[in-house]
Amino acid sequence: MNSVEYLFSLISNGTYVLQAIIALWGAYCVALVWRRLALVNFKNDAEQDSFLNELESRMQDGQPNAAQELCEDDRRALPQLTLYALEHEHLAGDELKETLGDRFQQDVLEDLDRLFAWIATCIKTAPQMGLFGTVTGMMSAFARMGSGAKVDSSKMAQDISFALITTIIGLATAVPLIIASSALQIRLKKTLSSVAFGIDGVSYVLGQFTRKGKG
Repeated sequence: MNSVEYLFSLISNGTYVLQAIIALWGAYCVALVWRRLALVNFKNDAEQDSFLNELESRMQDGQPNAAQELCEDDRRALPQLTLYALEHEHLAGDELKETLGDRFQQDVLEDLDRLFAWIATCIKTAPQMGLFGTVTGMMSAFARMGSGAKVDSSKMAQDISFALITTIIGLATAVPLIIASSALQIRLKKTLSSVAFGIDGVSYVLGQFTRKGKG
């Protein structure tokens, strides 16, 4: 094996490794986003309404400690935001809604934004790596043809095969990630809507309790 063939072998192996890393990292980020959205949100509106009704019941009965107990062991976003609101009794009305929204942004959305950015990077990088492999493979094939020596058809086929395989891998990585990213964006929008509605409900319940306490 001459130096040119050795260099091409290193490049081709490195390209495959990088494509595998991009595909695995993109899939890992998708799985993380899916899991975290599942952890922060209620399964359905009925479950969230049940939580809000139970919170209102405990607050109306004058049991703020019981309301805290309801939220302490629940790692979903709305119970944790409720716990934060209960610990900051001076907040009320629009100020409470804004603070809870900022808290949700800081604790949940910022992390999700970073993961979505990584998914977008993988979507953009995968086809580029495929194109890099395509160009590299074709350059190697044309170099063999232009060398003036007898062309080894099997090695030519390997070069062209490498060019096509890297293209397919790039597309096979990017397309599923695009579909998954779109599905996650839809789920995120539903989560945002659900949490916003929940924050309104929590603000209303705690606002009633505050007015009742002041009265």
